[in-house]
Amino acid sequence: MEDSNTEIYLAGGCFWGIEAYAKKIYGVIETTAGYANGKTENTSYRELHSTDHAETVHIKYDAEKLSLKKLLKFYFQVIDPTSINKQGNDRGRQYRTGIYYTDSKDLETILQEITEEQKKYENKVQVEVEHLKKFIPAEEYHQDYLDKNPGGYCHINLNTVNTFLIDSDEYMKPDDSELKSRLSSLQYNVTQNKYTEHPFENEYWDNEEKGIYVDITTGEPLFLSTNKYNSGCGWPSFTKPIQKDVVNYAEDTSLSRVRTEVLSRSGNAHLGHVFPDGPIDKGGLRYCINSAALRFIPLKDMEKENYGYLIPLLEKESGAKAKEILELKQYLVKKSIWMFGGDGWAYDIGYGGLDHVLASGDDVNILVLDTEVYSNTGGQASKSSPAGSVAKFASAGKPVKKKDLAAISMTYGNIYVARISMGANQNQALKAIREAEAYPGPSIIIAYSPCIAHGLKEGMGKSQTEEKLATEVGYWPILRFDPRLAEKGKNPLQLDSKSPAWDKYEEFLKRERRYTTLLAEFPDHAKVLFEMNLKNAKDTWNFYKRMAAMDYSTEE
Repeated sequence: MEDSNTEIYLAGGCFWGIEAYAKKIYGVIETTAGYANGKTENTSYRELHSTDHAETVHIKYDAEKLSLKKLLKFYFQVIDPTSINKQGNDRGRQYRTGIYYTDSKDLETILQEITEEQKKYENKVQVEVEHLKKFIPAEEYHQDYLDKNPGGYCHINLNTVNTFLIDSDEYMKPDDSELKSRLSSLQYNVTQNKYTEHPFENEYWDNEEKGIYVDITTGEPLFLSTNKYNSGCGWPSFTKPIQKDVVNYAEDTSLSRVRTEVLSRSGNAHLGHVFPDGPIDKGGLRYCINSAALRFIPLKDMEKENYGYLIPLLEKESGAKAKEILELKQYLVKKSIWMFGGDGWAYDIGYGGLDHVLASGDDVNILVLDTEVYSNTGGQASKSSPAGSVAKFASAGKPVKKKDLAAISMTYGNIYVARISMGANQNQALKAIREAEAYPGPSIIIAYSPCIAHGLKEGMGKSQTEEKLATEVGYWPILRFDPRLAEKGKNPLQLDSKSPAWDKYEEFLKRERRYTTLLAEFPDHAKVLFEMNLKNAKDTWNFYKRMAAMDYSTEE
């Protein structure tokens, strides 16, 4: 059997760090620190300034496990290729970057990777590429220096070094005819035609074996079993991909709602969708993936199927006590206090109590369901009712502006405030709830909540649509206000709405009987109040817009 071992010589600053880093790469067999491509046949550490050798690491690697291309990609992750004669804190010719080869067939690969790397920088890549002239092993105390001296100097942060790298070029997509012959009908329809398999009736939804999940079309690794969890949805669910760039994303509006489609990088195969309802302690995402888009490779088979470089990711085991704690994690939750109420409670009769709680500074969360009317008293007008709306005791339309509970709360400076609308932006609503929960102080979220008293012409079944339109026309701007940002010199107010479509504002009002009733009975009066309603909405929007544009940079 032909020996697959081969070699390359890499210079990248202090050879202590480069050698320690190279030893972490799967497929590297042996490393030696030394000096290369100087002016003399011999040198030593003390003579480098005059002999012009570069601190270099001789790397022997198994080409069946690690390609030169991938090894060079690792190399470029930890050097500044545009720097001349310096890396990290080290300065001098001995710290220059260089790739020195012994096999001329390697030159093409080296130059290709240099070209790819150049695309990332405006400045010229300064890596020296030469045939190896002579390599002199360094003194014994330099060999495996950081193994012998764990606290020694290193210009590379070895704790953050990725020990794996998934190269998309290793996983090419077959042509369509090959896919049709190799895949089952279900696998082909899922990956190529965006079909969704049945929940609880697919191969991997309840698989608990340790291993990796790869793209059925290309073999590219996608997910680790350690990031898989039982979401209860009936499809394999993961908290994250194995590496963030192995998947791509696209907007999917196929079911009359916006979803985020997940596609494989190399194969562009439809995998499933990602949702923001995953475990909060693991990032909050749920990758809902079709089994038919995946092939599972058990841990015991990963080496022989050329996925051995990913084994270290699966072999990270916690101690027995840590495992026990993880099994009890559902009991180890932060105490959370939430209060729920309508606008009558929050804006009117209960406002004094609400204000007292918010002003206390305690870590409490309040969700206000703003119906803009006293729903439980038969549709009575409240301080939340906007101008022009018809309600009990305001049959001729409410003549004054709505109270701005969000703006009032912001004036305290230590209250997390949000206005949300589920129909307008579910992700924003969820983000606001999570931010409020995480905020170490009082928080208030005001949610637009259409009710029967609005008299939606399309019925309450279209309340989400109504919420969406309310935000689009400027009737209900959505926002988040986090006081912690001000401490960092950043504006605490984030406007999450786009510029309103003011020309559609009155059209929106006419979708609800609380406004059209006034128009039918008192058209002239309605015109005045509608204009007032629009002006109030514009004033509110401009107020928030000005606040969001304020400079919070630290003043001296």
